[in-house]
Formats: sequence, structure tokens, C-alpha cells
Amino acid sequence: MSWSKTERDDEGRKRLFDLALKNKIRIFTLCSTAWARGYRKKPWLELQNPKDCSHPDDMGHFLNLTCSYAKLTGESPVGKLPRTFPVWPHALPKAATDAEKADHEARIAAFKLGAYQSKMSKLMFKQMWMGQTASLDEATATYLETVAWETTQQVRQTLLPSQSTSSVPSAN
Repeated sequence: MSWSKTERDDEGRKRLFDLALKNKIRIFTLCSTAWARGYRKKPWLELQNPKDCSHPDDMGHFLNLTCSYAKLTGESPVGKLPRTFPVWPHALPKAATDAEKADHEARIAAFKLGAYQSKMSKLMFKQMWMGQTASLDEATATYLETVAWETTQQVRQTLLPSQSTSSVPSAN
């Protein structure tokens, strides 16, 4: 996957898709194509982490989630996903005082891991205890869900055995 907007990234998406076709992959979520499609219509979207431009930001995570939802359920995600959702913090807070350090340690000690969370690395554990959430407005969430659904439908049609084309679905 590539989240960038360059021609080189378009070529990478094409190569991944061609490999999926060659290997008869039937479950393939091309999130980066949804990103390219979303950017083409709304280039101001904040899908990437502004600090490094290589990792998804909260809005990018939401788009990835909608792509996965559409692919795994075979249903449109439009209107079905929460507008407020858990996110990874972009930076762990720095405890400046002994009281803040003690508060962080107490919150970490009180945090109860679920079955999935217990398999995560210690770095992720340190971020999970913060319990941060992000929210999207209705119009943005609906737009991203629609982009994910359209992209998923296009990829699905191309991966059908009756299709013999080997071109990656357009981001248009």
C-alpha cells in the first residue's frame, strides 16, 4: 500500500493489483486506490499524518476501515460506521512532573487488556491506555464511506473470474 499521490505510487498500486490477478486473489482491499480517488475529488482531505506524510491520520484510518468493512461484509459502509472512533495517539504525552508520571503509571496499571490487545507490542500498549477518539462530521464520513464502497465495487468487478483485464481500477 502507498498513501502518497505520485505517479510512482500509481505504478506500485498497479503492480500489487496485477499480482492479485495473477495469483487469483479474490479478497483484495485496495485502500490506497480509495485514497487516490478521495484526493482527486477533495485534495484538501487530511488522510495522512501531517508530521511524516507516510502514515494515515485519523481520517485516513477511517477510510481504511470503511474499505475493510465494504470488502469483508460485501455491503456499503455508508451510514453504518460510528462517527466517533478510537484512534492511536500521534505522540505519547510527556509527563513533566512527578504527579503526571504517577498519573500515567496509574492509568496504565488500571487499563484492562482485551484478548486482541494482549497480543500487541508494548509500544502499542502504551498508546492504547490513552483511550483517544476522533470524530468526523457527517458529510466527510459519508464521502469517505462512498469512496470506499465505489472503490471496493470496482475492485470486486475486476477480480471476478470472467474479467480478463489486468489493469488496476482507476481512482476516478
